[in-house]
Amino acid sequence: MLPTYVDFTADPTLLSPNATLATDRCVRRSNRLSVDAGGSLTLAFRDDQDPVQPEATVTLRALVAKHGGDIGYAPVSLYVNGEAVIRDWTVPGGGDLPQDNVFAVPGGCLDWHQGRTEETHTLRVCTAPDSSSYLWVFGLTVDSTFERGRSQDALATARIRDDVVAYRISTRRVGEDRWREEDEIEVYLRRAEPAEVTNLAWRHADGTSCSVAFSGADFRGYRSTPGAAPEEAVVEYSGREVARRAPGAGAGAARILRYDTFQEWSQGWHHSGELAVAIAPQDTPLTALSWRDAAQNAASLQFVDATARRFIGYYHRANEGAIGYEGRLLDP
Repeated sequence: MLPTYVDFTADPTLLSPNATLATDRCVRRSNRLSVDAGGSLTLAFRDDQDPVQPEATVTLRALVAKHGGDIGYAPVSLYVNGEAVIRDWTVPGGGDLPQDNVFAVPGGCLDWHQGRTEETHTLRVCTAPDSSSYLWVFGLTVDSTFERGRSQDALATARIRDDVVAYRISTRRVGEDRWREEDEIEVYLRRAEPAEVTNLAWRHADGTSCSVAFSGADFRGYRSTPGAAPEEAVVEYSGREVARRAPGAGAGAARILRYDTFQEWSQGWHHSGELAVAIAPQDTPLTALSWRDAAQNAASLQFVDATARRFIGYYHRANEGAIGYEGRLLDP
């Protein structure tokens, strides 16, 4: 089964290439689709692989909006090719946080017509006409039961944009209320893993270091500057995205360092793709870099010398042990 997804947390909405979306009595909000009483969303998706599907898995990420502090009411029904999978079902969680609701779709709902080599299926999510709350849908995926997580992996890849991102920086001294705007910085980090970076930290040769956590298009963290006046030694550090552009675009484009990387496991070093990084402007070179991504993979590396032609470090995949990690600068 082809990876099939729709993600309303992205702006614009991300929709898998094999699917189309239709809505009725719905409103697109900042990070969700709000479905009114008697409303619906219909995902039509093409499946041009194995015509025999013993079962499929649908994951609906959603919540039912509250009535003030009280639990809301919006029973949900789900149909695949007109066949009911659930009827008047209640999303758990009380409306405080989105829930990943997983449903098994019998293979009979996905049978292909005799003699056809391609089939378009429809998946319809609707709310009861007597709903008194909104159903907030954040995303939806469909997978073969034997390819669990395939759509999530494809969606994670689709979320990643290969852009240099410019941020307008603001800083605030400890104990103060006022933020002060500074110049922009440019950040670029491309790895082989299909997961968004959630945390990033770096250090320059002059000892200045930053550690930030991303939230949507912006980030928040702190900056430490050795040798600065006491009130500037450690400050809150905030970035607001102001522009994106292709790598190398523009006269003042950041210099991107590209590394051929290797990881050590099973008693040997193995090629692990390319790492590309830039944090500019750089008055002094980078000496260290670390990150964590949405899949809970983490890495930390130290550049060997001022030319940054090599780095050493570790890579730690979720639920696995840490392994060696090294890179060698590729010639421009």
